Amino acid sequence: MAKKAVIYDNDGILVDSEIIYAKANQKAISKLYKKANIEDILDITVGKSEKESRENLTNKYGVLFNKEFLDLKKSIVDDEMLNNLKPCFGVIILMKSTELKIALASNAYRHEIDFKLKHTGLNKYFTKSQIFSGEEVANPKPAPDVYLAAAAGINEKPEDCIAVEDSASGVKAGKAAGMYTVGCLGGSHIFNKQEHRQKLIDAGADIVINDMSELKQVIEELM
Repeated sequence: MAKKAVIYDNDGILVDSEIIYAKANQKAISKLYKKANIEDILDITVGKSEKESRENLTNKYGVLFNKEFLDLKKSIVDDEMLNNLKPCFGVIILMKSTELKIALASNAYRHEIDFKLKHTGLNKYFTKSQIFSGEEVANPKPAPDVYLAAAAGINEKPEDCIAVEDSASGVKAGKAAGMYTVGCLGGSHIFNKQEHRQKLIDAGADIVINDMSELKQVIEELM
């Protein structure tokens, strides 16, 4: 059956932000607690809800999410976002050429999504009614809730949609929603692409692409 819509994750798919959060956590944890490894941080935070990420960081590094830690991390994130946040490779060309309906489904808070889209110029491609946040559904990814909300919001059946994800958690959400799910390795937070490719395949990805420039062909083959 021909697909009618593409639903994108945001962090690590549309905007190259996962590496910014990971570096901020690494710097703040290393300064206030103990030396932190960025790959370990990525492994326990990418694709996770804010609650789960915090629990994982506390369990591994003893992080107390007190004012001192949160203020330090926020200052690092804010500086990096303002100076270094960019769309992921291939996204701008893709947005200009995609003929299917589009939506965005992210675990992030809506105000964070809005900031990133505006800062990277991607807000011109998404109206408010095309953006869906994990804070607005009962269960975040890997539950399918935000993808189901996105499909309903653009008046499409889940099975007629393509989900695009960079994390195993996100892939599981897309598949649980009944969508054809594409895994993508284009974010700069993915250091070991071969290992991450396998994680996405194990999570159920129907296909894994190297970066977003390859998605147009996948979409065209599914139309």
